[in-house]
Amino acid sequence: TESGVGPEADELTFLLQIALSRIQDHEADPDAFLDWMREFAPKLAPAVFPFASDHEKAVAAYWLGVSLWNTTPLADNHYRPRPLPPPQRNQSCPCGSGRKFKHCCRDVVRTLNLPSEVIWTLMLENRSDKHWLREAAENRLPIDARLALAYYFYERDRMRSLIKLLEPELLEASAKIDTRLAPTVDLLCDAYDETYRTDRKKHKLLRALSNHPNRAFRAEANQRLAAWLEDQGDLDGAWQALQAAIRAEPDHPGAAVLEVTLLCARGESERSGQRADFWYRRLVPLAEEMPEALAFLEQAR
Repeated sequence: TESGVGPEADELTFLLQIALSRIQDHEADPDAFLDWMREFAPKLAPAVFPFASDHEKAVAAYWLGVSLWNTTPLADNHYRPRPLPPPQRNQSCPCGSGRKFKHCCRDVVRTLNLPSEVIWTLMLENRSDKHWLREAAENRLPIDARLALAYYFYERDRMRSLIKLLEPELLEASAKIDTRLAPTVDLLCDAYDETYRTDRKKHKLLRALSNHPNRAFRAEANQRLAAWLEDQGDLDGAWQALQAAIRAEPDHPGAAVLEVTLLCARGESERSGQRADFWYRRLVPLAEEMPEALAFLEQAR
């Protein structure tokens, strides 16, 4: 449904969960999966298939199955989809009508564009944490899967699993580490805060990454280091770390908020207001991407 709630949405989620589990268990046989979709999908999620005849329901279920198969990462394909070849115009329509594709489903087929993070979230729920950690340790998961897994653990408060996932990757981060993993520095720090009584591990991580060759990791680590040093009362150390973060990524909204608050902590309220105005004007074109940071800066001005 448009609102994302209601029986159709609930039933679709339920159906996708089961369908993805079947794909994960029977990766080599798309035909068997599509036959299963025809027969069982309308029964499992009747609100998703509000059609009069059984044939219409089976056709809709079939094409939903095709879309799902074509977007689902497969373990035996390095966790990437293996799309089915599209039907040719003069082939018999795969829906089973007996008509040529060009006279049947060609104009009514609609691709279900499920974001990869949605597919991954549903897939992750079908296997244990231990399974996914093993796949990650064996370097079988692509970057989008590792990101989805990190946020999956984080949002469900599975901090020890999150630490096992991220700690080896970030502590041993090479210069070639994917920049898209930079935000996970914050996730790992939060996991340390919730799991351990001391800051030893977090401090070690931040110090290691604060001079990393990748500027995105330097920015994330130095921002977090600055916030931690401010909490410890080391305002000069926090300021140095913040400047390193800004040099690495001059337009990072986190640095803007941190600079304004740190200047206030140093008793430089007038300069804090000036910098809030500077940052606000600089970042206002990105208002849709960072509404909370812009609201803070506007108030600070």
